[in-house]
Amino acid sequence: MTICHLGHDNKHWVTLVVNGESKQLAYGNSMDHKIPEEILIAYQEWFSQHSSAFTLKQLLILKQVDLFSCGILVKVALKDAVSGHISKSQEFDPQAAWLRTFINLVNFVLKRVSTRRILQFTS
Repeated sequence: MTICHLGHDNKHWVTLVVNGESKQLAYGNSMDHKIPEEILIAYQEWFSQHSSAFTLKQLLILKQVDLFSCGILVKVALKDAVSGHISKSQEFDPQAAWLRTFINLVNFVLKRVSTRRILQFTS
């Protein structure tokens, strides 16, 4: 499972899930675009070296209604793929998700900074 940035000319994040057991590649794009040819060719080559033919599957992902929430939507798609839960658009607010991610990052940094200061004072 991974996220993939489509590059400098196509600033967009997508989700890729490889299942070697079922020989499937699941592709999720919040703009509902097809998998780019160069990604498909790369995975075809990888599968040819590690397995036989594979099937391409559409990964369920929330649809993007703006120009900036693709990153958070791929995160939700990966979480859904792991948990088996399918998020519904009415229960998801991209702006709230960005704020939660930011708060988690701030708390992580504050915890690390606080720990370092405590260690400095005790040394």
